[in-house]
Amino acid sequence: MEQKSEKLERAYAQIHDSVVYASRIQKSILMSEEEVVRHFKDGFVLLCPRDIVSGDFIGLPKSNWPRK
Repeated sequence: MEQKSEKLERAYAQIHDSVVYASRIQKSILMSEEEVVRHFKDGFVLLCPRDIVSGDFIGLPKSNWPRK
């Protein structure tokens, strides 16, 4: 029983570390709200992660990209 518990703890730690790393990748890829508003006057960013990683959503109005 103790062996299964240790195995489960290791598996949880690996999954948790992977999710934390995915969050770092996600944050580095997504535009910040400042960037969105700079390019799109009516743009917004809504990030509401359930735990660590978000179901990312960036709202942008129809526009000719990139704005010059």
